[in-house]
Amino acid sequence: MASRKKARPRAQPRGHVFDYVDHALKFQSEEKINGLSGPETKAYASAIMQRESGGVLNQHNKKGYFGQYQFGADALVETGLVDRKKYENTIKELKKNHKGEEWKSIWYKEGDSLQEKFLRDKSNWKIDGGLDTFLSDKTLQDKKFVEYTNKQIQQGIHFKAISGQEPSDTIAAYAAAAHLTGAGGANKLFKNNVATRDANGTSSEKYAQIAQKAIKELAPKIAEKKTTPGKDQGIPLGKGPQKKSNQKQSSLLETMEEEIKNQLARVADITQLTGKNTDITPSNNNNHQGEKIIQAAKSYFKPGKFEYGRPDGRSKNKSRDGKTDTSRLEKDADGDGLKGVDCSALVWRALKESGVPLAGLPSQAGFTTSSLFNGSTVTELAKKNFTPISKDKALEPGAMKPGDLMMFSGKGGQHIAIFEGYDKDGKAKFFGSQTSTGPASTYLQSWEWKKRFKGALRLKSNGNQEKVNAIEGKASEAANTVIPNKVAPTTPHNKKTSQTSSQQQADANAVAEKAKAKQHADAEAAKQKTAEQAKAKQRADAEAVKQKAAEQAKAKQRADAEAVKQKAAEQAKARQRADAEAVKQKAVEQAKAKQHVDVEAVKQEKTEQAQTKIEAAGKKEPAQPKQQAAAKPAQKQSAQAKPAQQAGPVNLDAQLAQLAVLIGQLNATLAPLAKPIQITVDVQNGNIVAAVNAANSQQQRRS
Repeated sequence: MASRKKARPRAQPRGHVFDYVDHALKFQSEEKINGLSGPETKAYASAIMQRESGGVLNQHNKKGYFGQYQFGADALVETGLVDRKKYENTIKELKKNHKGEEWKSIWYKEGDSLQEKFLRDKSNWKIDGGLDTFLSDKTLQDKKFVEYTNKQIQQGIHFKAISGQEPSDTIAAYAAAAHLTGAGGANKLFKNNVATRDANGTSSEKYAQIAQKAIKELAPKIAEKKTTPGKDQGIPLGKGPQKKSNQKQSSLLETMEEEIKNQLARVADITQLTGKNTDITPSNNNNHQGEKIIQAAKSYFKPGKFEYGRPDGRSKNKSRDGKTDTSRLEKDADGDGLKGVDCSALVWRALKESGVPLAGLPSQAGFTTSSLFNGSTVTELAKKNFTPISKDKALEPGAMKPGDLMMFSGKGGQHIAIFEGYDKDGKAKFFGSQTSTGPASTYLQSWEWKKRFKGALRLKSNGNQEKVNAIEGKASEAANTVIPNKVAPTTPHNKKTSQTSSQQQADANAVAEKAKAKQHADAEAAKQKTAEQAKAKQRADAEAVKQKAAEQAKAKQRADAEAVKQKAAEQAKARQRADAEAVKQKAVEQAKAKQHVDVEAVKQEKTEQAQTKIEAAGKKEPAQPKQQAAAKPAQKQSAQAKPAQQAGPVNLDAQLAQLAVLIGQLNATLAPLAKPIQITVDVQNGNIVAAVNAANSQQQRRS
């Protein structure tokens, strides 16, 4: 819902006399505004209608606001009459093309506003006929006014500007401020005592005052026009059938209080069921006196009327001029339109307005914090009227009750305030006149307030005061009125009694309607709270799922990265092993090649040495006898052809001996080899064939 300040000029027809009661009675919505009775809803609507349009159904102004209540596009969107998506897209495009707040000058341009053009386009509406239908249908406008007002009240409850439990005139005041300047402007007024203004300079504070006046003065007049109990639109007095039997009136009055009590009981049941979901925890009837005190304080010290006051004028507050009034007794000494009041004067006024009798209570001027306590010590006046509660006891969860007086003392002096209740988180909330804010609510959870807190005072119980007047005197008055059980003759006295009874019926009916409205408001608040909790849980669940998905994605990413890293490491190791194996293989092959060359070289060298020695040995052999050579010439030729066969036994033995020596030398040379070289000599006809075998492993080591 929009919370910005709306630029809405007031549209007042000239020469038009506005009849507040008549317009209220013609109000068409059967629904009521949360916290307001039927007559109060009509009175409030009539007052706003007069300010907005003077009651003209099809009224519109030059900036694009339409109808009795001067709805703009945002209000029509919130009530489901205009397409939200089209509206948001239009605003988004407008902001995109204009810097900062320039878009507003286009949207609200007087005489040529884009807002009016947007609303006159039937395609932007969700109802047939669009703007024409809206401007011609009073019932539709009245219903949407109630719907929009209830949404604004819910905004106030959500942002804790109001609790929804305030008197009807306070709720109406908030709704009126929100109607003028949006929920944001109303929140500033009720939370910070800061009034905001619309484009015409109309103050949210003034609108709030108009609404309060309508509830207090106009609503009772409307209630007087009704004679049919339980209906919003009854038969006005002086018109239609009025001759009701005294017996029927007697029966009605006899059952009126019981009906109202039943309504209040149902409200109490709902409150008990939804107490955990409301902003301020409701109390039971046993603390009715205390509730009267806090209600009187908040009803009397309304936003926008008071500021903090003290004679020395010290401290700054959040009033218009930021100065503290020099009066503490509800006087506007500095002339800024706000009456000054300090903490003790506020408590005194709340005690007086609540109607709770106190023994020995001095005047407002003579009443100070010291009248009740000094530091942690309570006075005799306090002991006569209140039960002291220690700080430790008071700070226990749920220990304090609405209306308890809270005592503070510290370096800055003493302070007193009225306990208001606990919020949904269990935080203690109190109402008092603080130097920085004037009359306002704040929380005990602040470190400074907790440090200064000394304890509480609870009003002592009184037999008569403990009785709960469920309808603030009206129902009791109706129940205690003596009415004859038999039908009496019609006399002037009986006529007067009948009129009195009618008034009592109207009053009791108004109270019943207020109770029903409170019940409806409580149920609506509980429903809203439940919906918000469901949405919060849904968001939390979605966030958890999102978080889990993100964690799973990160885990998978880490696993994938680790797998890639592992695979790369394995590939690197495999490649390293392959490279090492290739190097080793190449080294083996090179070693084998070198070994083969070395063996061949040794073999060749030894063979040549053996051959050389053999040849040398052959040359040293003695010459044969001449006669033998001459005798056998043919045999000599044969010997030349086959020298090996001509060698004699002696020469062969000598050669073998020499060969053995050579073999020994060769073996000694090849001893380092793992496998000794074996030489096989085949002597045939003096030829020597040598075969050399070398061990590869030994030769590789030598290489």
